[in-house]
Amino acid sequence: MSDKPKNLKDYVFGAFVEACRRGDWPAAVGWLGLYLLVVVMCALAAAWIAGSSPVDLASQAPVVAAAGLMLAVFYANVLVWWVARNPRRTTALVGEHASVPRFRPRAVSVARVLRVPVALGALGISVFGMRAAVLYVPPFGADAKGIKIYVARFWGSEQEDGSNTAQNDLIAAIRLYAGEDETLYGQVQVEPLRRLISTLDPSEGEEQARGYAQRGRADLVVWGSVLEAGGPQYQVIVTAARKETQLQTAGSARPVPITKDACLPQLSQAAALAARFALAYAHYGRDDYASAIPLFEGVVSLISDSSPSSKVDRAQLYFYLGTAHLYLGERDRIPHLSEAINCYDRALQVYTEQDRPLQRAATQHNLGNAYAELPRGDRMQNLERAISCYQAALDGCQEKRFPCEWAMIHSNMGTAWAELPKGNRGKNLEQAISHYRKALTVYERRSFPYVKRRFPRQWAATQDLMGTAYAELPKGNRGKNLEQAISHYRKALTVYKRRSFPRQWAITKHNLGNAYADLPTGNRGRNLKQAMDCYERSLSVLTEKDLPAEWAATEDVFGQACAVLPMGDRAQNLEQAISHFKNASRGFARIGEEQEKTRVDVDLAKARVELAKLRGQQG
Repeated sequence: MSDKPKNLKDYVFGAFVEACRRGDWPAAVGWLGLYLLVVVMCALAAAWIAGSSPVDLASQAPVVAAAGLMLAVFYANVLVWWVARNPRRTTALVGEHASVPRFRPRAVSVARVLRVPVALGALGISVFGMRAAVLYVPPFGADAKGIKIYVARFWGSEQEDGSNTAQNDLIAAIRLYAGEDETLYGQVQVEPLRRLISTLDPSEGEEQARGYAQRGRADLVVWGSVLEAGGPQYQVIVTAARKETQLQTAGSARPVPITKDACLPQLSQAAALAARFALAYAHYGRDDYASAIPLFEGVVSLISDSSPSSKVDRAQLYFYLGTAHLYLGERDRIPHLSEAINCYDRALQVYTEQDRPLQRAATQHNLGNAYAELPRGDRMQNLERAISCYQAALDGCQEKRFPCEWAMIHSNMGTAWAELPKGNRGKNLEQAISHYRKALTVYERRSFPYVKRRFPRQWAATQDLMGTAYAELPKGNRGKNLEQAISHYRKALTVYKRRSFPRQWAITKHNLGNAYADLPTGNRGRNLKQAMDCYERSLSVLTEKDLPAEWAATEDVFGQACAVLPMGDRAQNLEQAISHFKNASRGFARIGEEQEKTRVDVDLAKARVELAKLRGQQG
């Protein structure tokens, strides 16, 4: 081949043709495989960009790319292996391709040493990559929009013909119920799992079932055993694919939920009841709480209060109902938060500190969150109830056994103390700082290092809350308090990045700017310049359309910083302050904050008067 290859495809195909011409069939097979891989990857990339692929590459592109990369590594190492075995043919072949002069005797000698381990390792990685692609890429894996449920074989229900009566009954019940519900029609995929999961060790069975769900891309695995031979009563256990904790949180100011093992309810009811719960928990596990609530309510209505086990089942269902309402309360606050409090109160009537301390602690914690977020009623009384619930949760949640949950409760209790509208403000904030510090001792403990890596958002949220508490602390040295606040805000920003957490990043930048603007020590002009830089960066994310309240607040403090800036051209500073005050006034008017709008209008008028006097003096 005399012409220089134009691109990788031409080079690979040219090498294939040359190998065929010379009769080097092993090389020809390797080059052909690599050429086909290049063609397929180009086709997939084109289909992905055009959006016309029958495979959902938009959601599974990383898996497809990883599998293609593994295959490329494998083919490349096959070629290296062949080069090591055929140095003379390689030298003759490469002599006609001056653009790739790397296959030389030194490379050949290195390849001779590494050919076996590298090629075998690449082959193993390729196999695992293709297996992952088959498991996770539609249409081989589960449909991302539907609900996939595995029903395992039940102990004590095996028949002579190899069938499993309980498994068949549950599959039929789930399919029947899903077909009757218009919202679920065509959305539920129920498949039999030809495995028996032991019920002797519930924790081991949970892990085994969760492994089956994750490998098969299922939302749930239903498993258990027959309680009465020949009867319709089953011990049914439902395991979700993802791990979760019963300690949930709500509200933008609080840390996000931690993930940890949680035992799911064991409902000793008929197959139809188990089917309804399975579908309800599938929606719950996907954070589709609006769809989960009516399904959970249907299950609660079918469980009687005749036996102690039924009461426990109802209590746990009320916990799930309350948590679903708690999350929906972030959008429609009063009705959902009130219903969450009602559900948690019902669950606490069953849970006792002696019999079920962890469930009681989880319920008390979430009840505290609901009271802390409740916007109606006496705010002071609601927060005092929240603090009381958090303290009760701490009594049943030991630091050594549940360090993450213990830290989260302290963090939320600190937020409740910081938000108390009455009492001694300094003492309240000192209480808040004490609780935040206890939470951080868990996140930063050397013997427990994985928490910060595994739950960085909780650590960053606590750092941000700690900074706000120090910034508002009226006691002690004001300068040192603000320096502490700045230190905590900067630590939070090591996790909050603009690309990963844009809203949290912008709000923390806003808070950092406030701390610099109020800092009484150091160079006043430099401090205000630092504050203005933080506000400007924050406004690159906070927009009037998406976050009007945060946008208006940032425009307000930005204008105040410009109005008092002692350096630079005074007229330009005032003009910039007036522009920001106008934006803030418009933003507060949009969200109905009349008092804030009036205050900003006063600052705007003062800036205009001072600018007019300055121009009059200059004129």
